[in-house]
Amino acid sequence: EALRYTEAGRECVVRGPILQPRDEDSEQTYIIPTGQLVFGVGIPVLVTGLRYSTSLNGKIGDLRSWVEEAGCFMVHFEDEKFAPRPVRQEYLKIVFEVPEL
Repeated sequence: EALRYTEAGRECVVRGPILQPRDEDSEQTYIIPTGQLVFGVGIPVLVTGLRYSTSLNGKIGDLRSWVEEAGCFMVHFEDEKFAPRPVRQEYLKIVFEVPEL
């Protein structure tokens, strides 16, 4: 479970391993480099750092699928004027607190 970014986004505080049924007493907190994070479908994300399609920078969406041939996630955006787009993980940050619309 990712909890927050630290060190200007270079590291992420995570908690786990998460077992089923969940036993929070057995979980530990770790700090890992963001490059070692493994994203998954359903995670809310913020697009950042794109040099092309810069209009997507700062947009919030969620990961809906992995596009194997492109090596990226299909991101569906909250702002429906933006069509779903494939985005590489290196241009995504986890959104820990999703703003209410």
